[in-house]
Amino acid sequence: MIVPMKRATIITLQKDADSALSALRKLGVLHVEYEQLPGGEDINSLQEKIVLVNSSLEVLSIKEFLAQNRVKPSEKLTDWVFTAKHIIDLHKRLQQLDEYAATLINKISQLEPWGDFDPTQIEELATKNIFYLCEDARQN
Repeated sequence: MIVPMKRATIITLQKDADSALSALRKLGVLHVEYEQLPGGEDINSLQEKIVLVNSSLEVLSIKEFLAQNRVKPSEKLTDWVFTAKHIIDLHKRLQQLDEYAATLINKISQLEPWGDFDPTQIEELATKNIFYLCEDARQN
């Protein structure tokens, strides 16, 4: 049976506040609501660290990374914040490289109909004011 909750104000000495809350929690009769939500630099800093850890865990939870365990058990992390930021930065760099690779593959596919060629010959043509102009440049 669900009983409607009643609001109560409990006044204790500062030194007894934790034990009073603990006792009421054990009884299952307490739902704490803050009169004023906690805030400050410490809480903001902790929230930022939580976001950082969650972001790095998201990266490490990607299927590609789960299969690869390259960390040696003997290596100990001394600065977890640096490590988490490094993981996120490396993942962003990997995404950039994937995009760049896709761009290069696209350019290669545009040149494939011309067959094999020597890049030095292309450079020689450029010295004679003959340039390769891709379709993307013509559209702009």
